Amino acid sequence: MAINLGVDPKAVVKTLRLLKLANGLCLELFEYGAPDQNDDVPKNSDIGGHHIAFYVDDINQTVKELAEHGVEVQGEPKLMNEGLNEGFSWVYALAPWGLQLEFVSYPEGMKSLRDRTLLFGSQHDSAFGGSNEFGKHS
Repeated sequence: MAINLGVDPKAVVKTLRLLKLANGLCLELFEYGAPDQNDDVPKNSDIGGHHIAFYVDDINQTVKELAEHGVEVQGEPKLMNEGLNEGFSWVYALAPWGLQLEFVSYPEGMKSLRDRTLLFGSQHDSAFGGSNEFGKHS
């Protein structure tokens, strides 16, 4: 594992779990043990900080279920009311080992995909020099 993963040669995988997600996806989670292990969990804003995001159909139901299972939810769901992310809601929770988990929902779909002018602008104000999608001129 030292060569392939850049960990201490004496590192071991203490626990391994596979979570089956929607659409047949599987998420592999494992816990290392290593003599040189740093047990400080990085913040999202730290170098090497990270989180995993999951799409959910009903963010409020998800928060309820997380709380029922003793998961620490970080605040209430936030709803974006304007711009490219209009209708987008999100909330974070903490895994037992400190990893931040993000839950996101677009119940009405992504506005930026419904209204392509939000992504690419008009012919006159596009960031792509007056062209629309992929540089093709109208």
